[in-house]
Amino acid sequence: MELHKLDKENLLSIPNTEFDPALIKVLKADKCGRFTLEGKFRYSNAPKFAGENLRLKIGATEVTVLDSNLNEIVIHERLYGDQPKDVINWLPYLTQLSRHPRAIKYSGIYELFPCKIIEQFKNLTEEKEKQIFKFMAEVTENKGFEKALEIIGECLEKNILSLDNIKMYLKSKLDNYPKIESLKISNKPLIMKELSPNIGIYDVLLKSSGEVN
Repeated sequence: MELHKLDKENLLSIPNTEFDPALIKVLKADKCGRFTLEGKFRYSNAPKFAGENLRLKIGATEVTVLDSNLNEIVIHERLYGDQPKDVINWLPYLTQLSRHPRAIKYSGIYELFPCKIIEQFKNLTEEKEKQIFKFMAEVTENKGFEKALEIIGECLEKNILSLDNIKMYLKSKLDNYPKIESLKISNKPLIMKELSPNIGIYDVLLKSSGEVN
């Protein structure tokens, strides 16, 4: 007991800060704000940091981007494997585009969207683009970017541009409304059968009611 008491008096205090075995690294972001690790794994970041030096905390399972005050900006699951891979957190991009949609034409963000969607965006007003990007951000946060891309692609193809109508279209997809087939109209001219009025039937009705003199 005396030896144990003596040992306790000489023990060092446990550190207040948890030990973190992560590697801290500084890399420069590309024009889209992305960065590459191990020469083949590309990760996204907030687009406002495009072209800037990024502080990265690289752990065994996560890669975290830190700002100058070491606050977390975005966290990605760490990629592994032999083949090149990309991981994109679309929410920061969509949020920025909902405020400044024309920025997509002057930044590398343009390259991240499918070509088909970009072509359809060219015909929209800036206000419509703001609404669509805001809608995509909301859907991405709840249902994922692929679902947002699917809904917007279908709406643009069907010329559904009103935000309220786009939201109704999304609801119909999520609630599995029955599909209504388009009405098919024949190109052949419609032939109407000639009808001849039979006025005599009124005489019969009036006689039966006793109103005919």
